[in-house]
Amino acid sequence: MKLKCAALVGLLVAAPLAHAEHVGVGVKWAAFMPTESTNSESPELDNGETNLGVELQLEHSVPFLPNLQAEFTEITGQDFKYMSSTATAYYSVIDYKMVGFDLGVGASSLRSGKINPAGNSIGSSNSTSFDGSGAHVYVAGEFAMPFMPNLAIIASAKKSISSDLVGSDIKLAAQYTHSVTKFDLVLQGGFRDLSHELSVEDVDHQFNTSGFFASVGIDF
Repeated sequence: MKLKCAALVGLLVAAPLAHAEHVGVGVKWAAFMPTESTNSESPELDNGETNLGVELQLEHSVPFLPNLQAEFTEITGQDFKYMSSTATAYYSVIDYKMVGFDLGVGASSLRSGKINPAGNSIGSSNSTSFDGSGAHVYVAGEFAMPFMPNLAIIASAKKSISSDLVGSDIKLAAQYTHSVTKFDLVLQGGFRDLSHELSVEDVDHQFNTSGFFASVGIDF
């Protein structure tokens, strides 16, 4: 439900802003398909479920004001689950047709978390709730293929800079952009590694989720 609300808000905001000059709005829907999804306190390896996510992005040409990005992903393992949310303000340090490079800072949070320290299924009655939040730095790069400008290699990383919530979110993917009359259709596919460390009832846990992801987006 939260992801549907985020996607709906993104479309409602994007529609009027799509006609504004020097403003770009994007919405992406993603499927994250981990080959590994583990909790350090559980002895079992879980291949993970298909996790859904939404990414919203606002870029503009107003001097000194940062661009904005928000991302929401539901993560589910065998004995844990949580909603990963990030909000990032960033600047496009390099913004050319073939090459782009972004730098920024933001806030990360884990919400609606549940864990079963015994390693049983997350649906069991003795699951423990948890939340966490912290700050992160953000870097991202894009390199378009000279022989096919619509195809690009993209990479991004969010790394914690606070002790309250330690973690990282790294992506490496291929991106294809197809221009339509009113918008651009953006397709991505690649690898994602998402990890978080936090203490739940005085027990330290490290959640590692990594594998393939694919997304489809609309840029106005």
